[in-house]
Amino acid sequence: GEGGGGGKRSQEKILETGERKQSEVEVVLKTLLRLLDTSFRASGSSSGVQAADLKEFGKKHVEVWDALKREFDKAGQLWRAQRERLEKLDELGMATLRIRLRYDGETVEEGEELFKLWPGEVETVWAKVNGDLMVATERSTVARGQLKYLRNLEQIKVRAEGGGGEGESCPVCSETIGAGEGELVVLPCGHMMCYTCTRAILKSHARR
Repeated sequence: GEGGGGGKRSQEKILETGERKQSEVEVVLKTLLRLLDTSFRASGSSSGVQAADLKEFGKKHVEVWDALKREFDKAGQLWRAQRERLEKLDELGMATLRIRLRYDGETVEEGEELFKLWPGEVETVWAKVNGDLMVATERSTVARGQLKYLRNLEQIKVRAEGGGGEGESCPVCSETIGAGEGELVVLPCGHMMCYTCTRAILKSHARR
């Protein structure tokens, strides 16, 4: 259920960060121990042996909890180290992996057919890899443009609020673009142009 999934995610987060807060049981036990200790000292030795034994038992129980916490922390450190090792081995394997032709009579395990090819598969795989490269390059270009767009918007806001900063030059007329309303245009690619040049370009394209 959802609760079980949340508990699992919480445990994974604890293992990742190495941070573990006190449980309700720990808080209650330590609170009871403090109250018992305060009551025992206030009443003096007349409280009897039973109260002293209860106090000693409580201390030992808290010590066990603390020992378990230290063991849990060490287990978390070991888990993180093992996970990092596996991740680095996986990265190393991916970095050294090479697509190649199959040897004569070579036995190909399941999953290896993706990088151990028959001669007739080379052209198809080559086209797919180049297609993936083109898509990734296009996405990267779009992402960089969006980032530049957002940074320019932030710069415009700072300048409009009187925060100073160097003004951007229009790539068409080379004049410094003002930060006032109606003075500049931020294109989807992230570049900025003055309003006059942008309007002139749009009119020029409209006439074609």
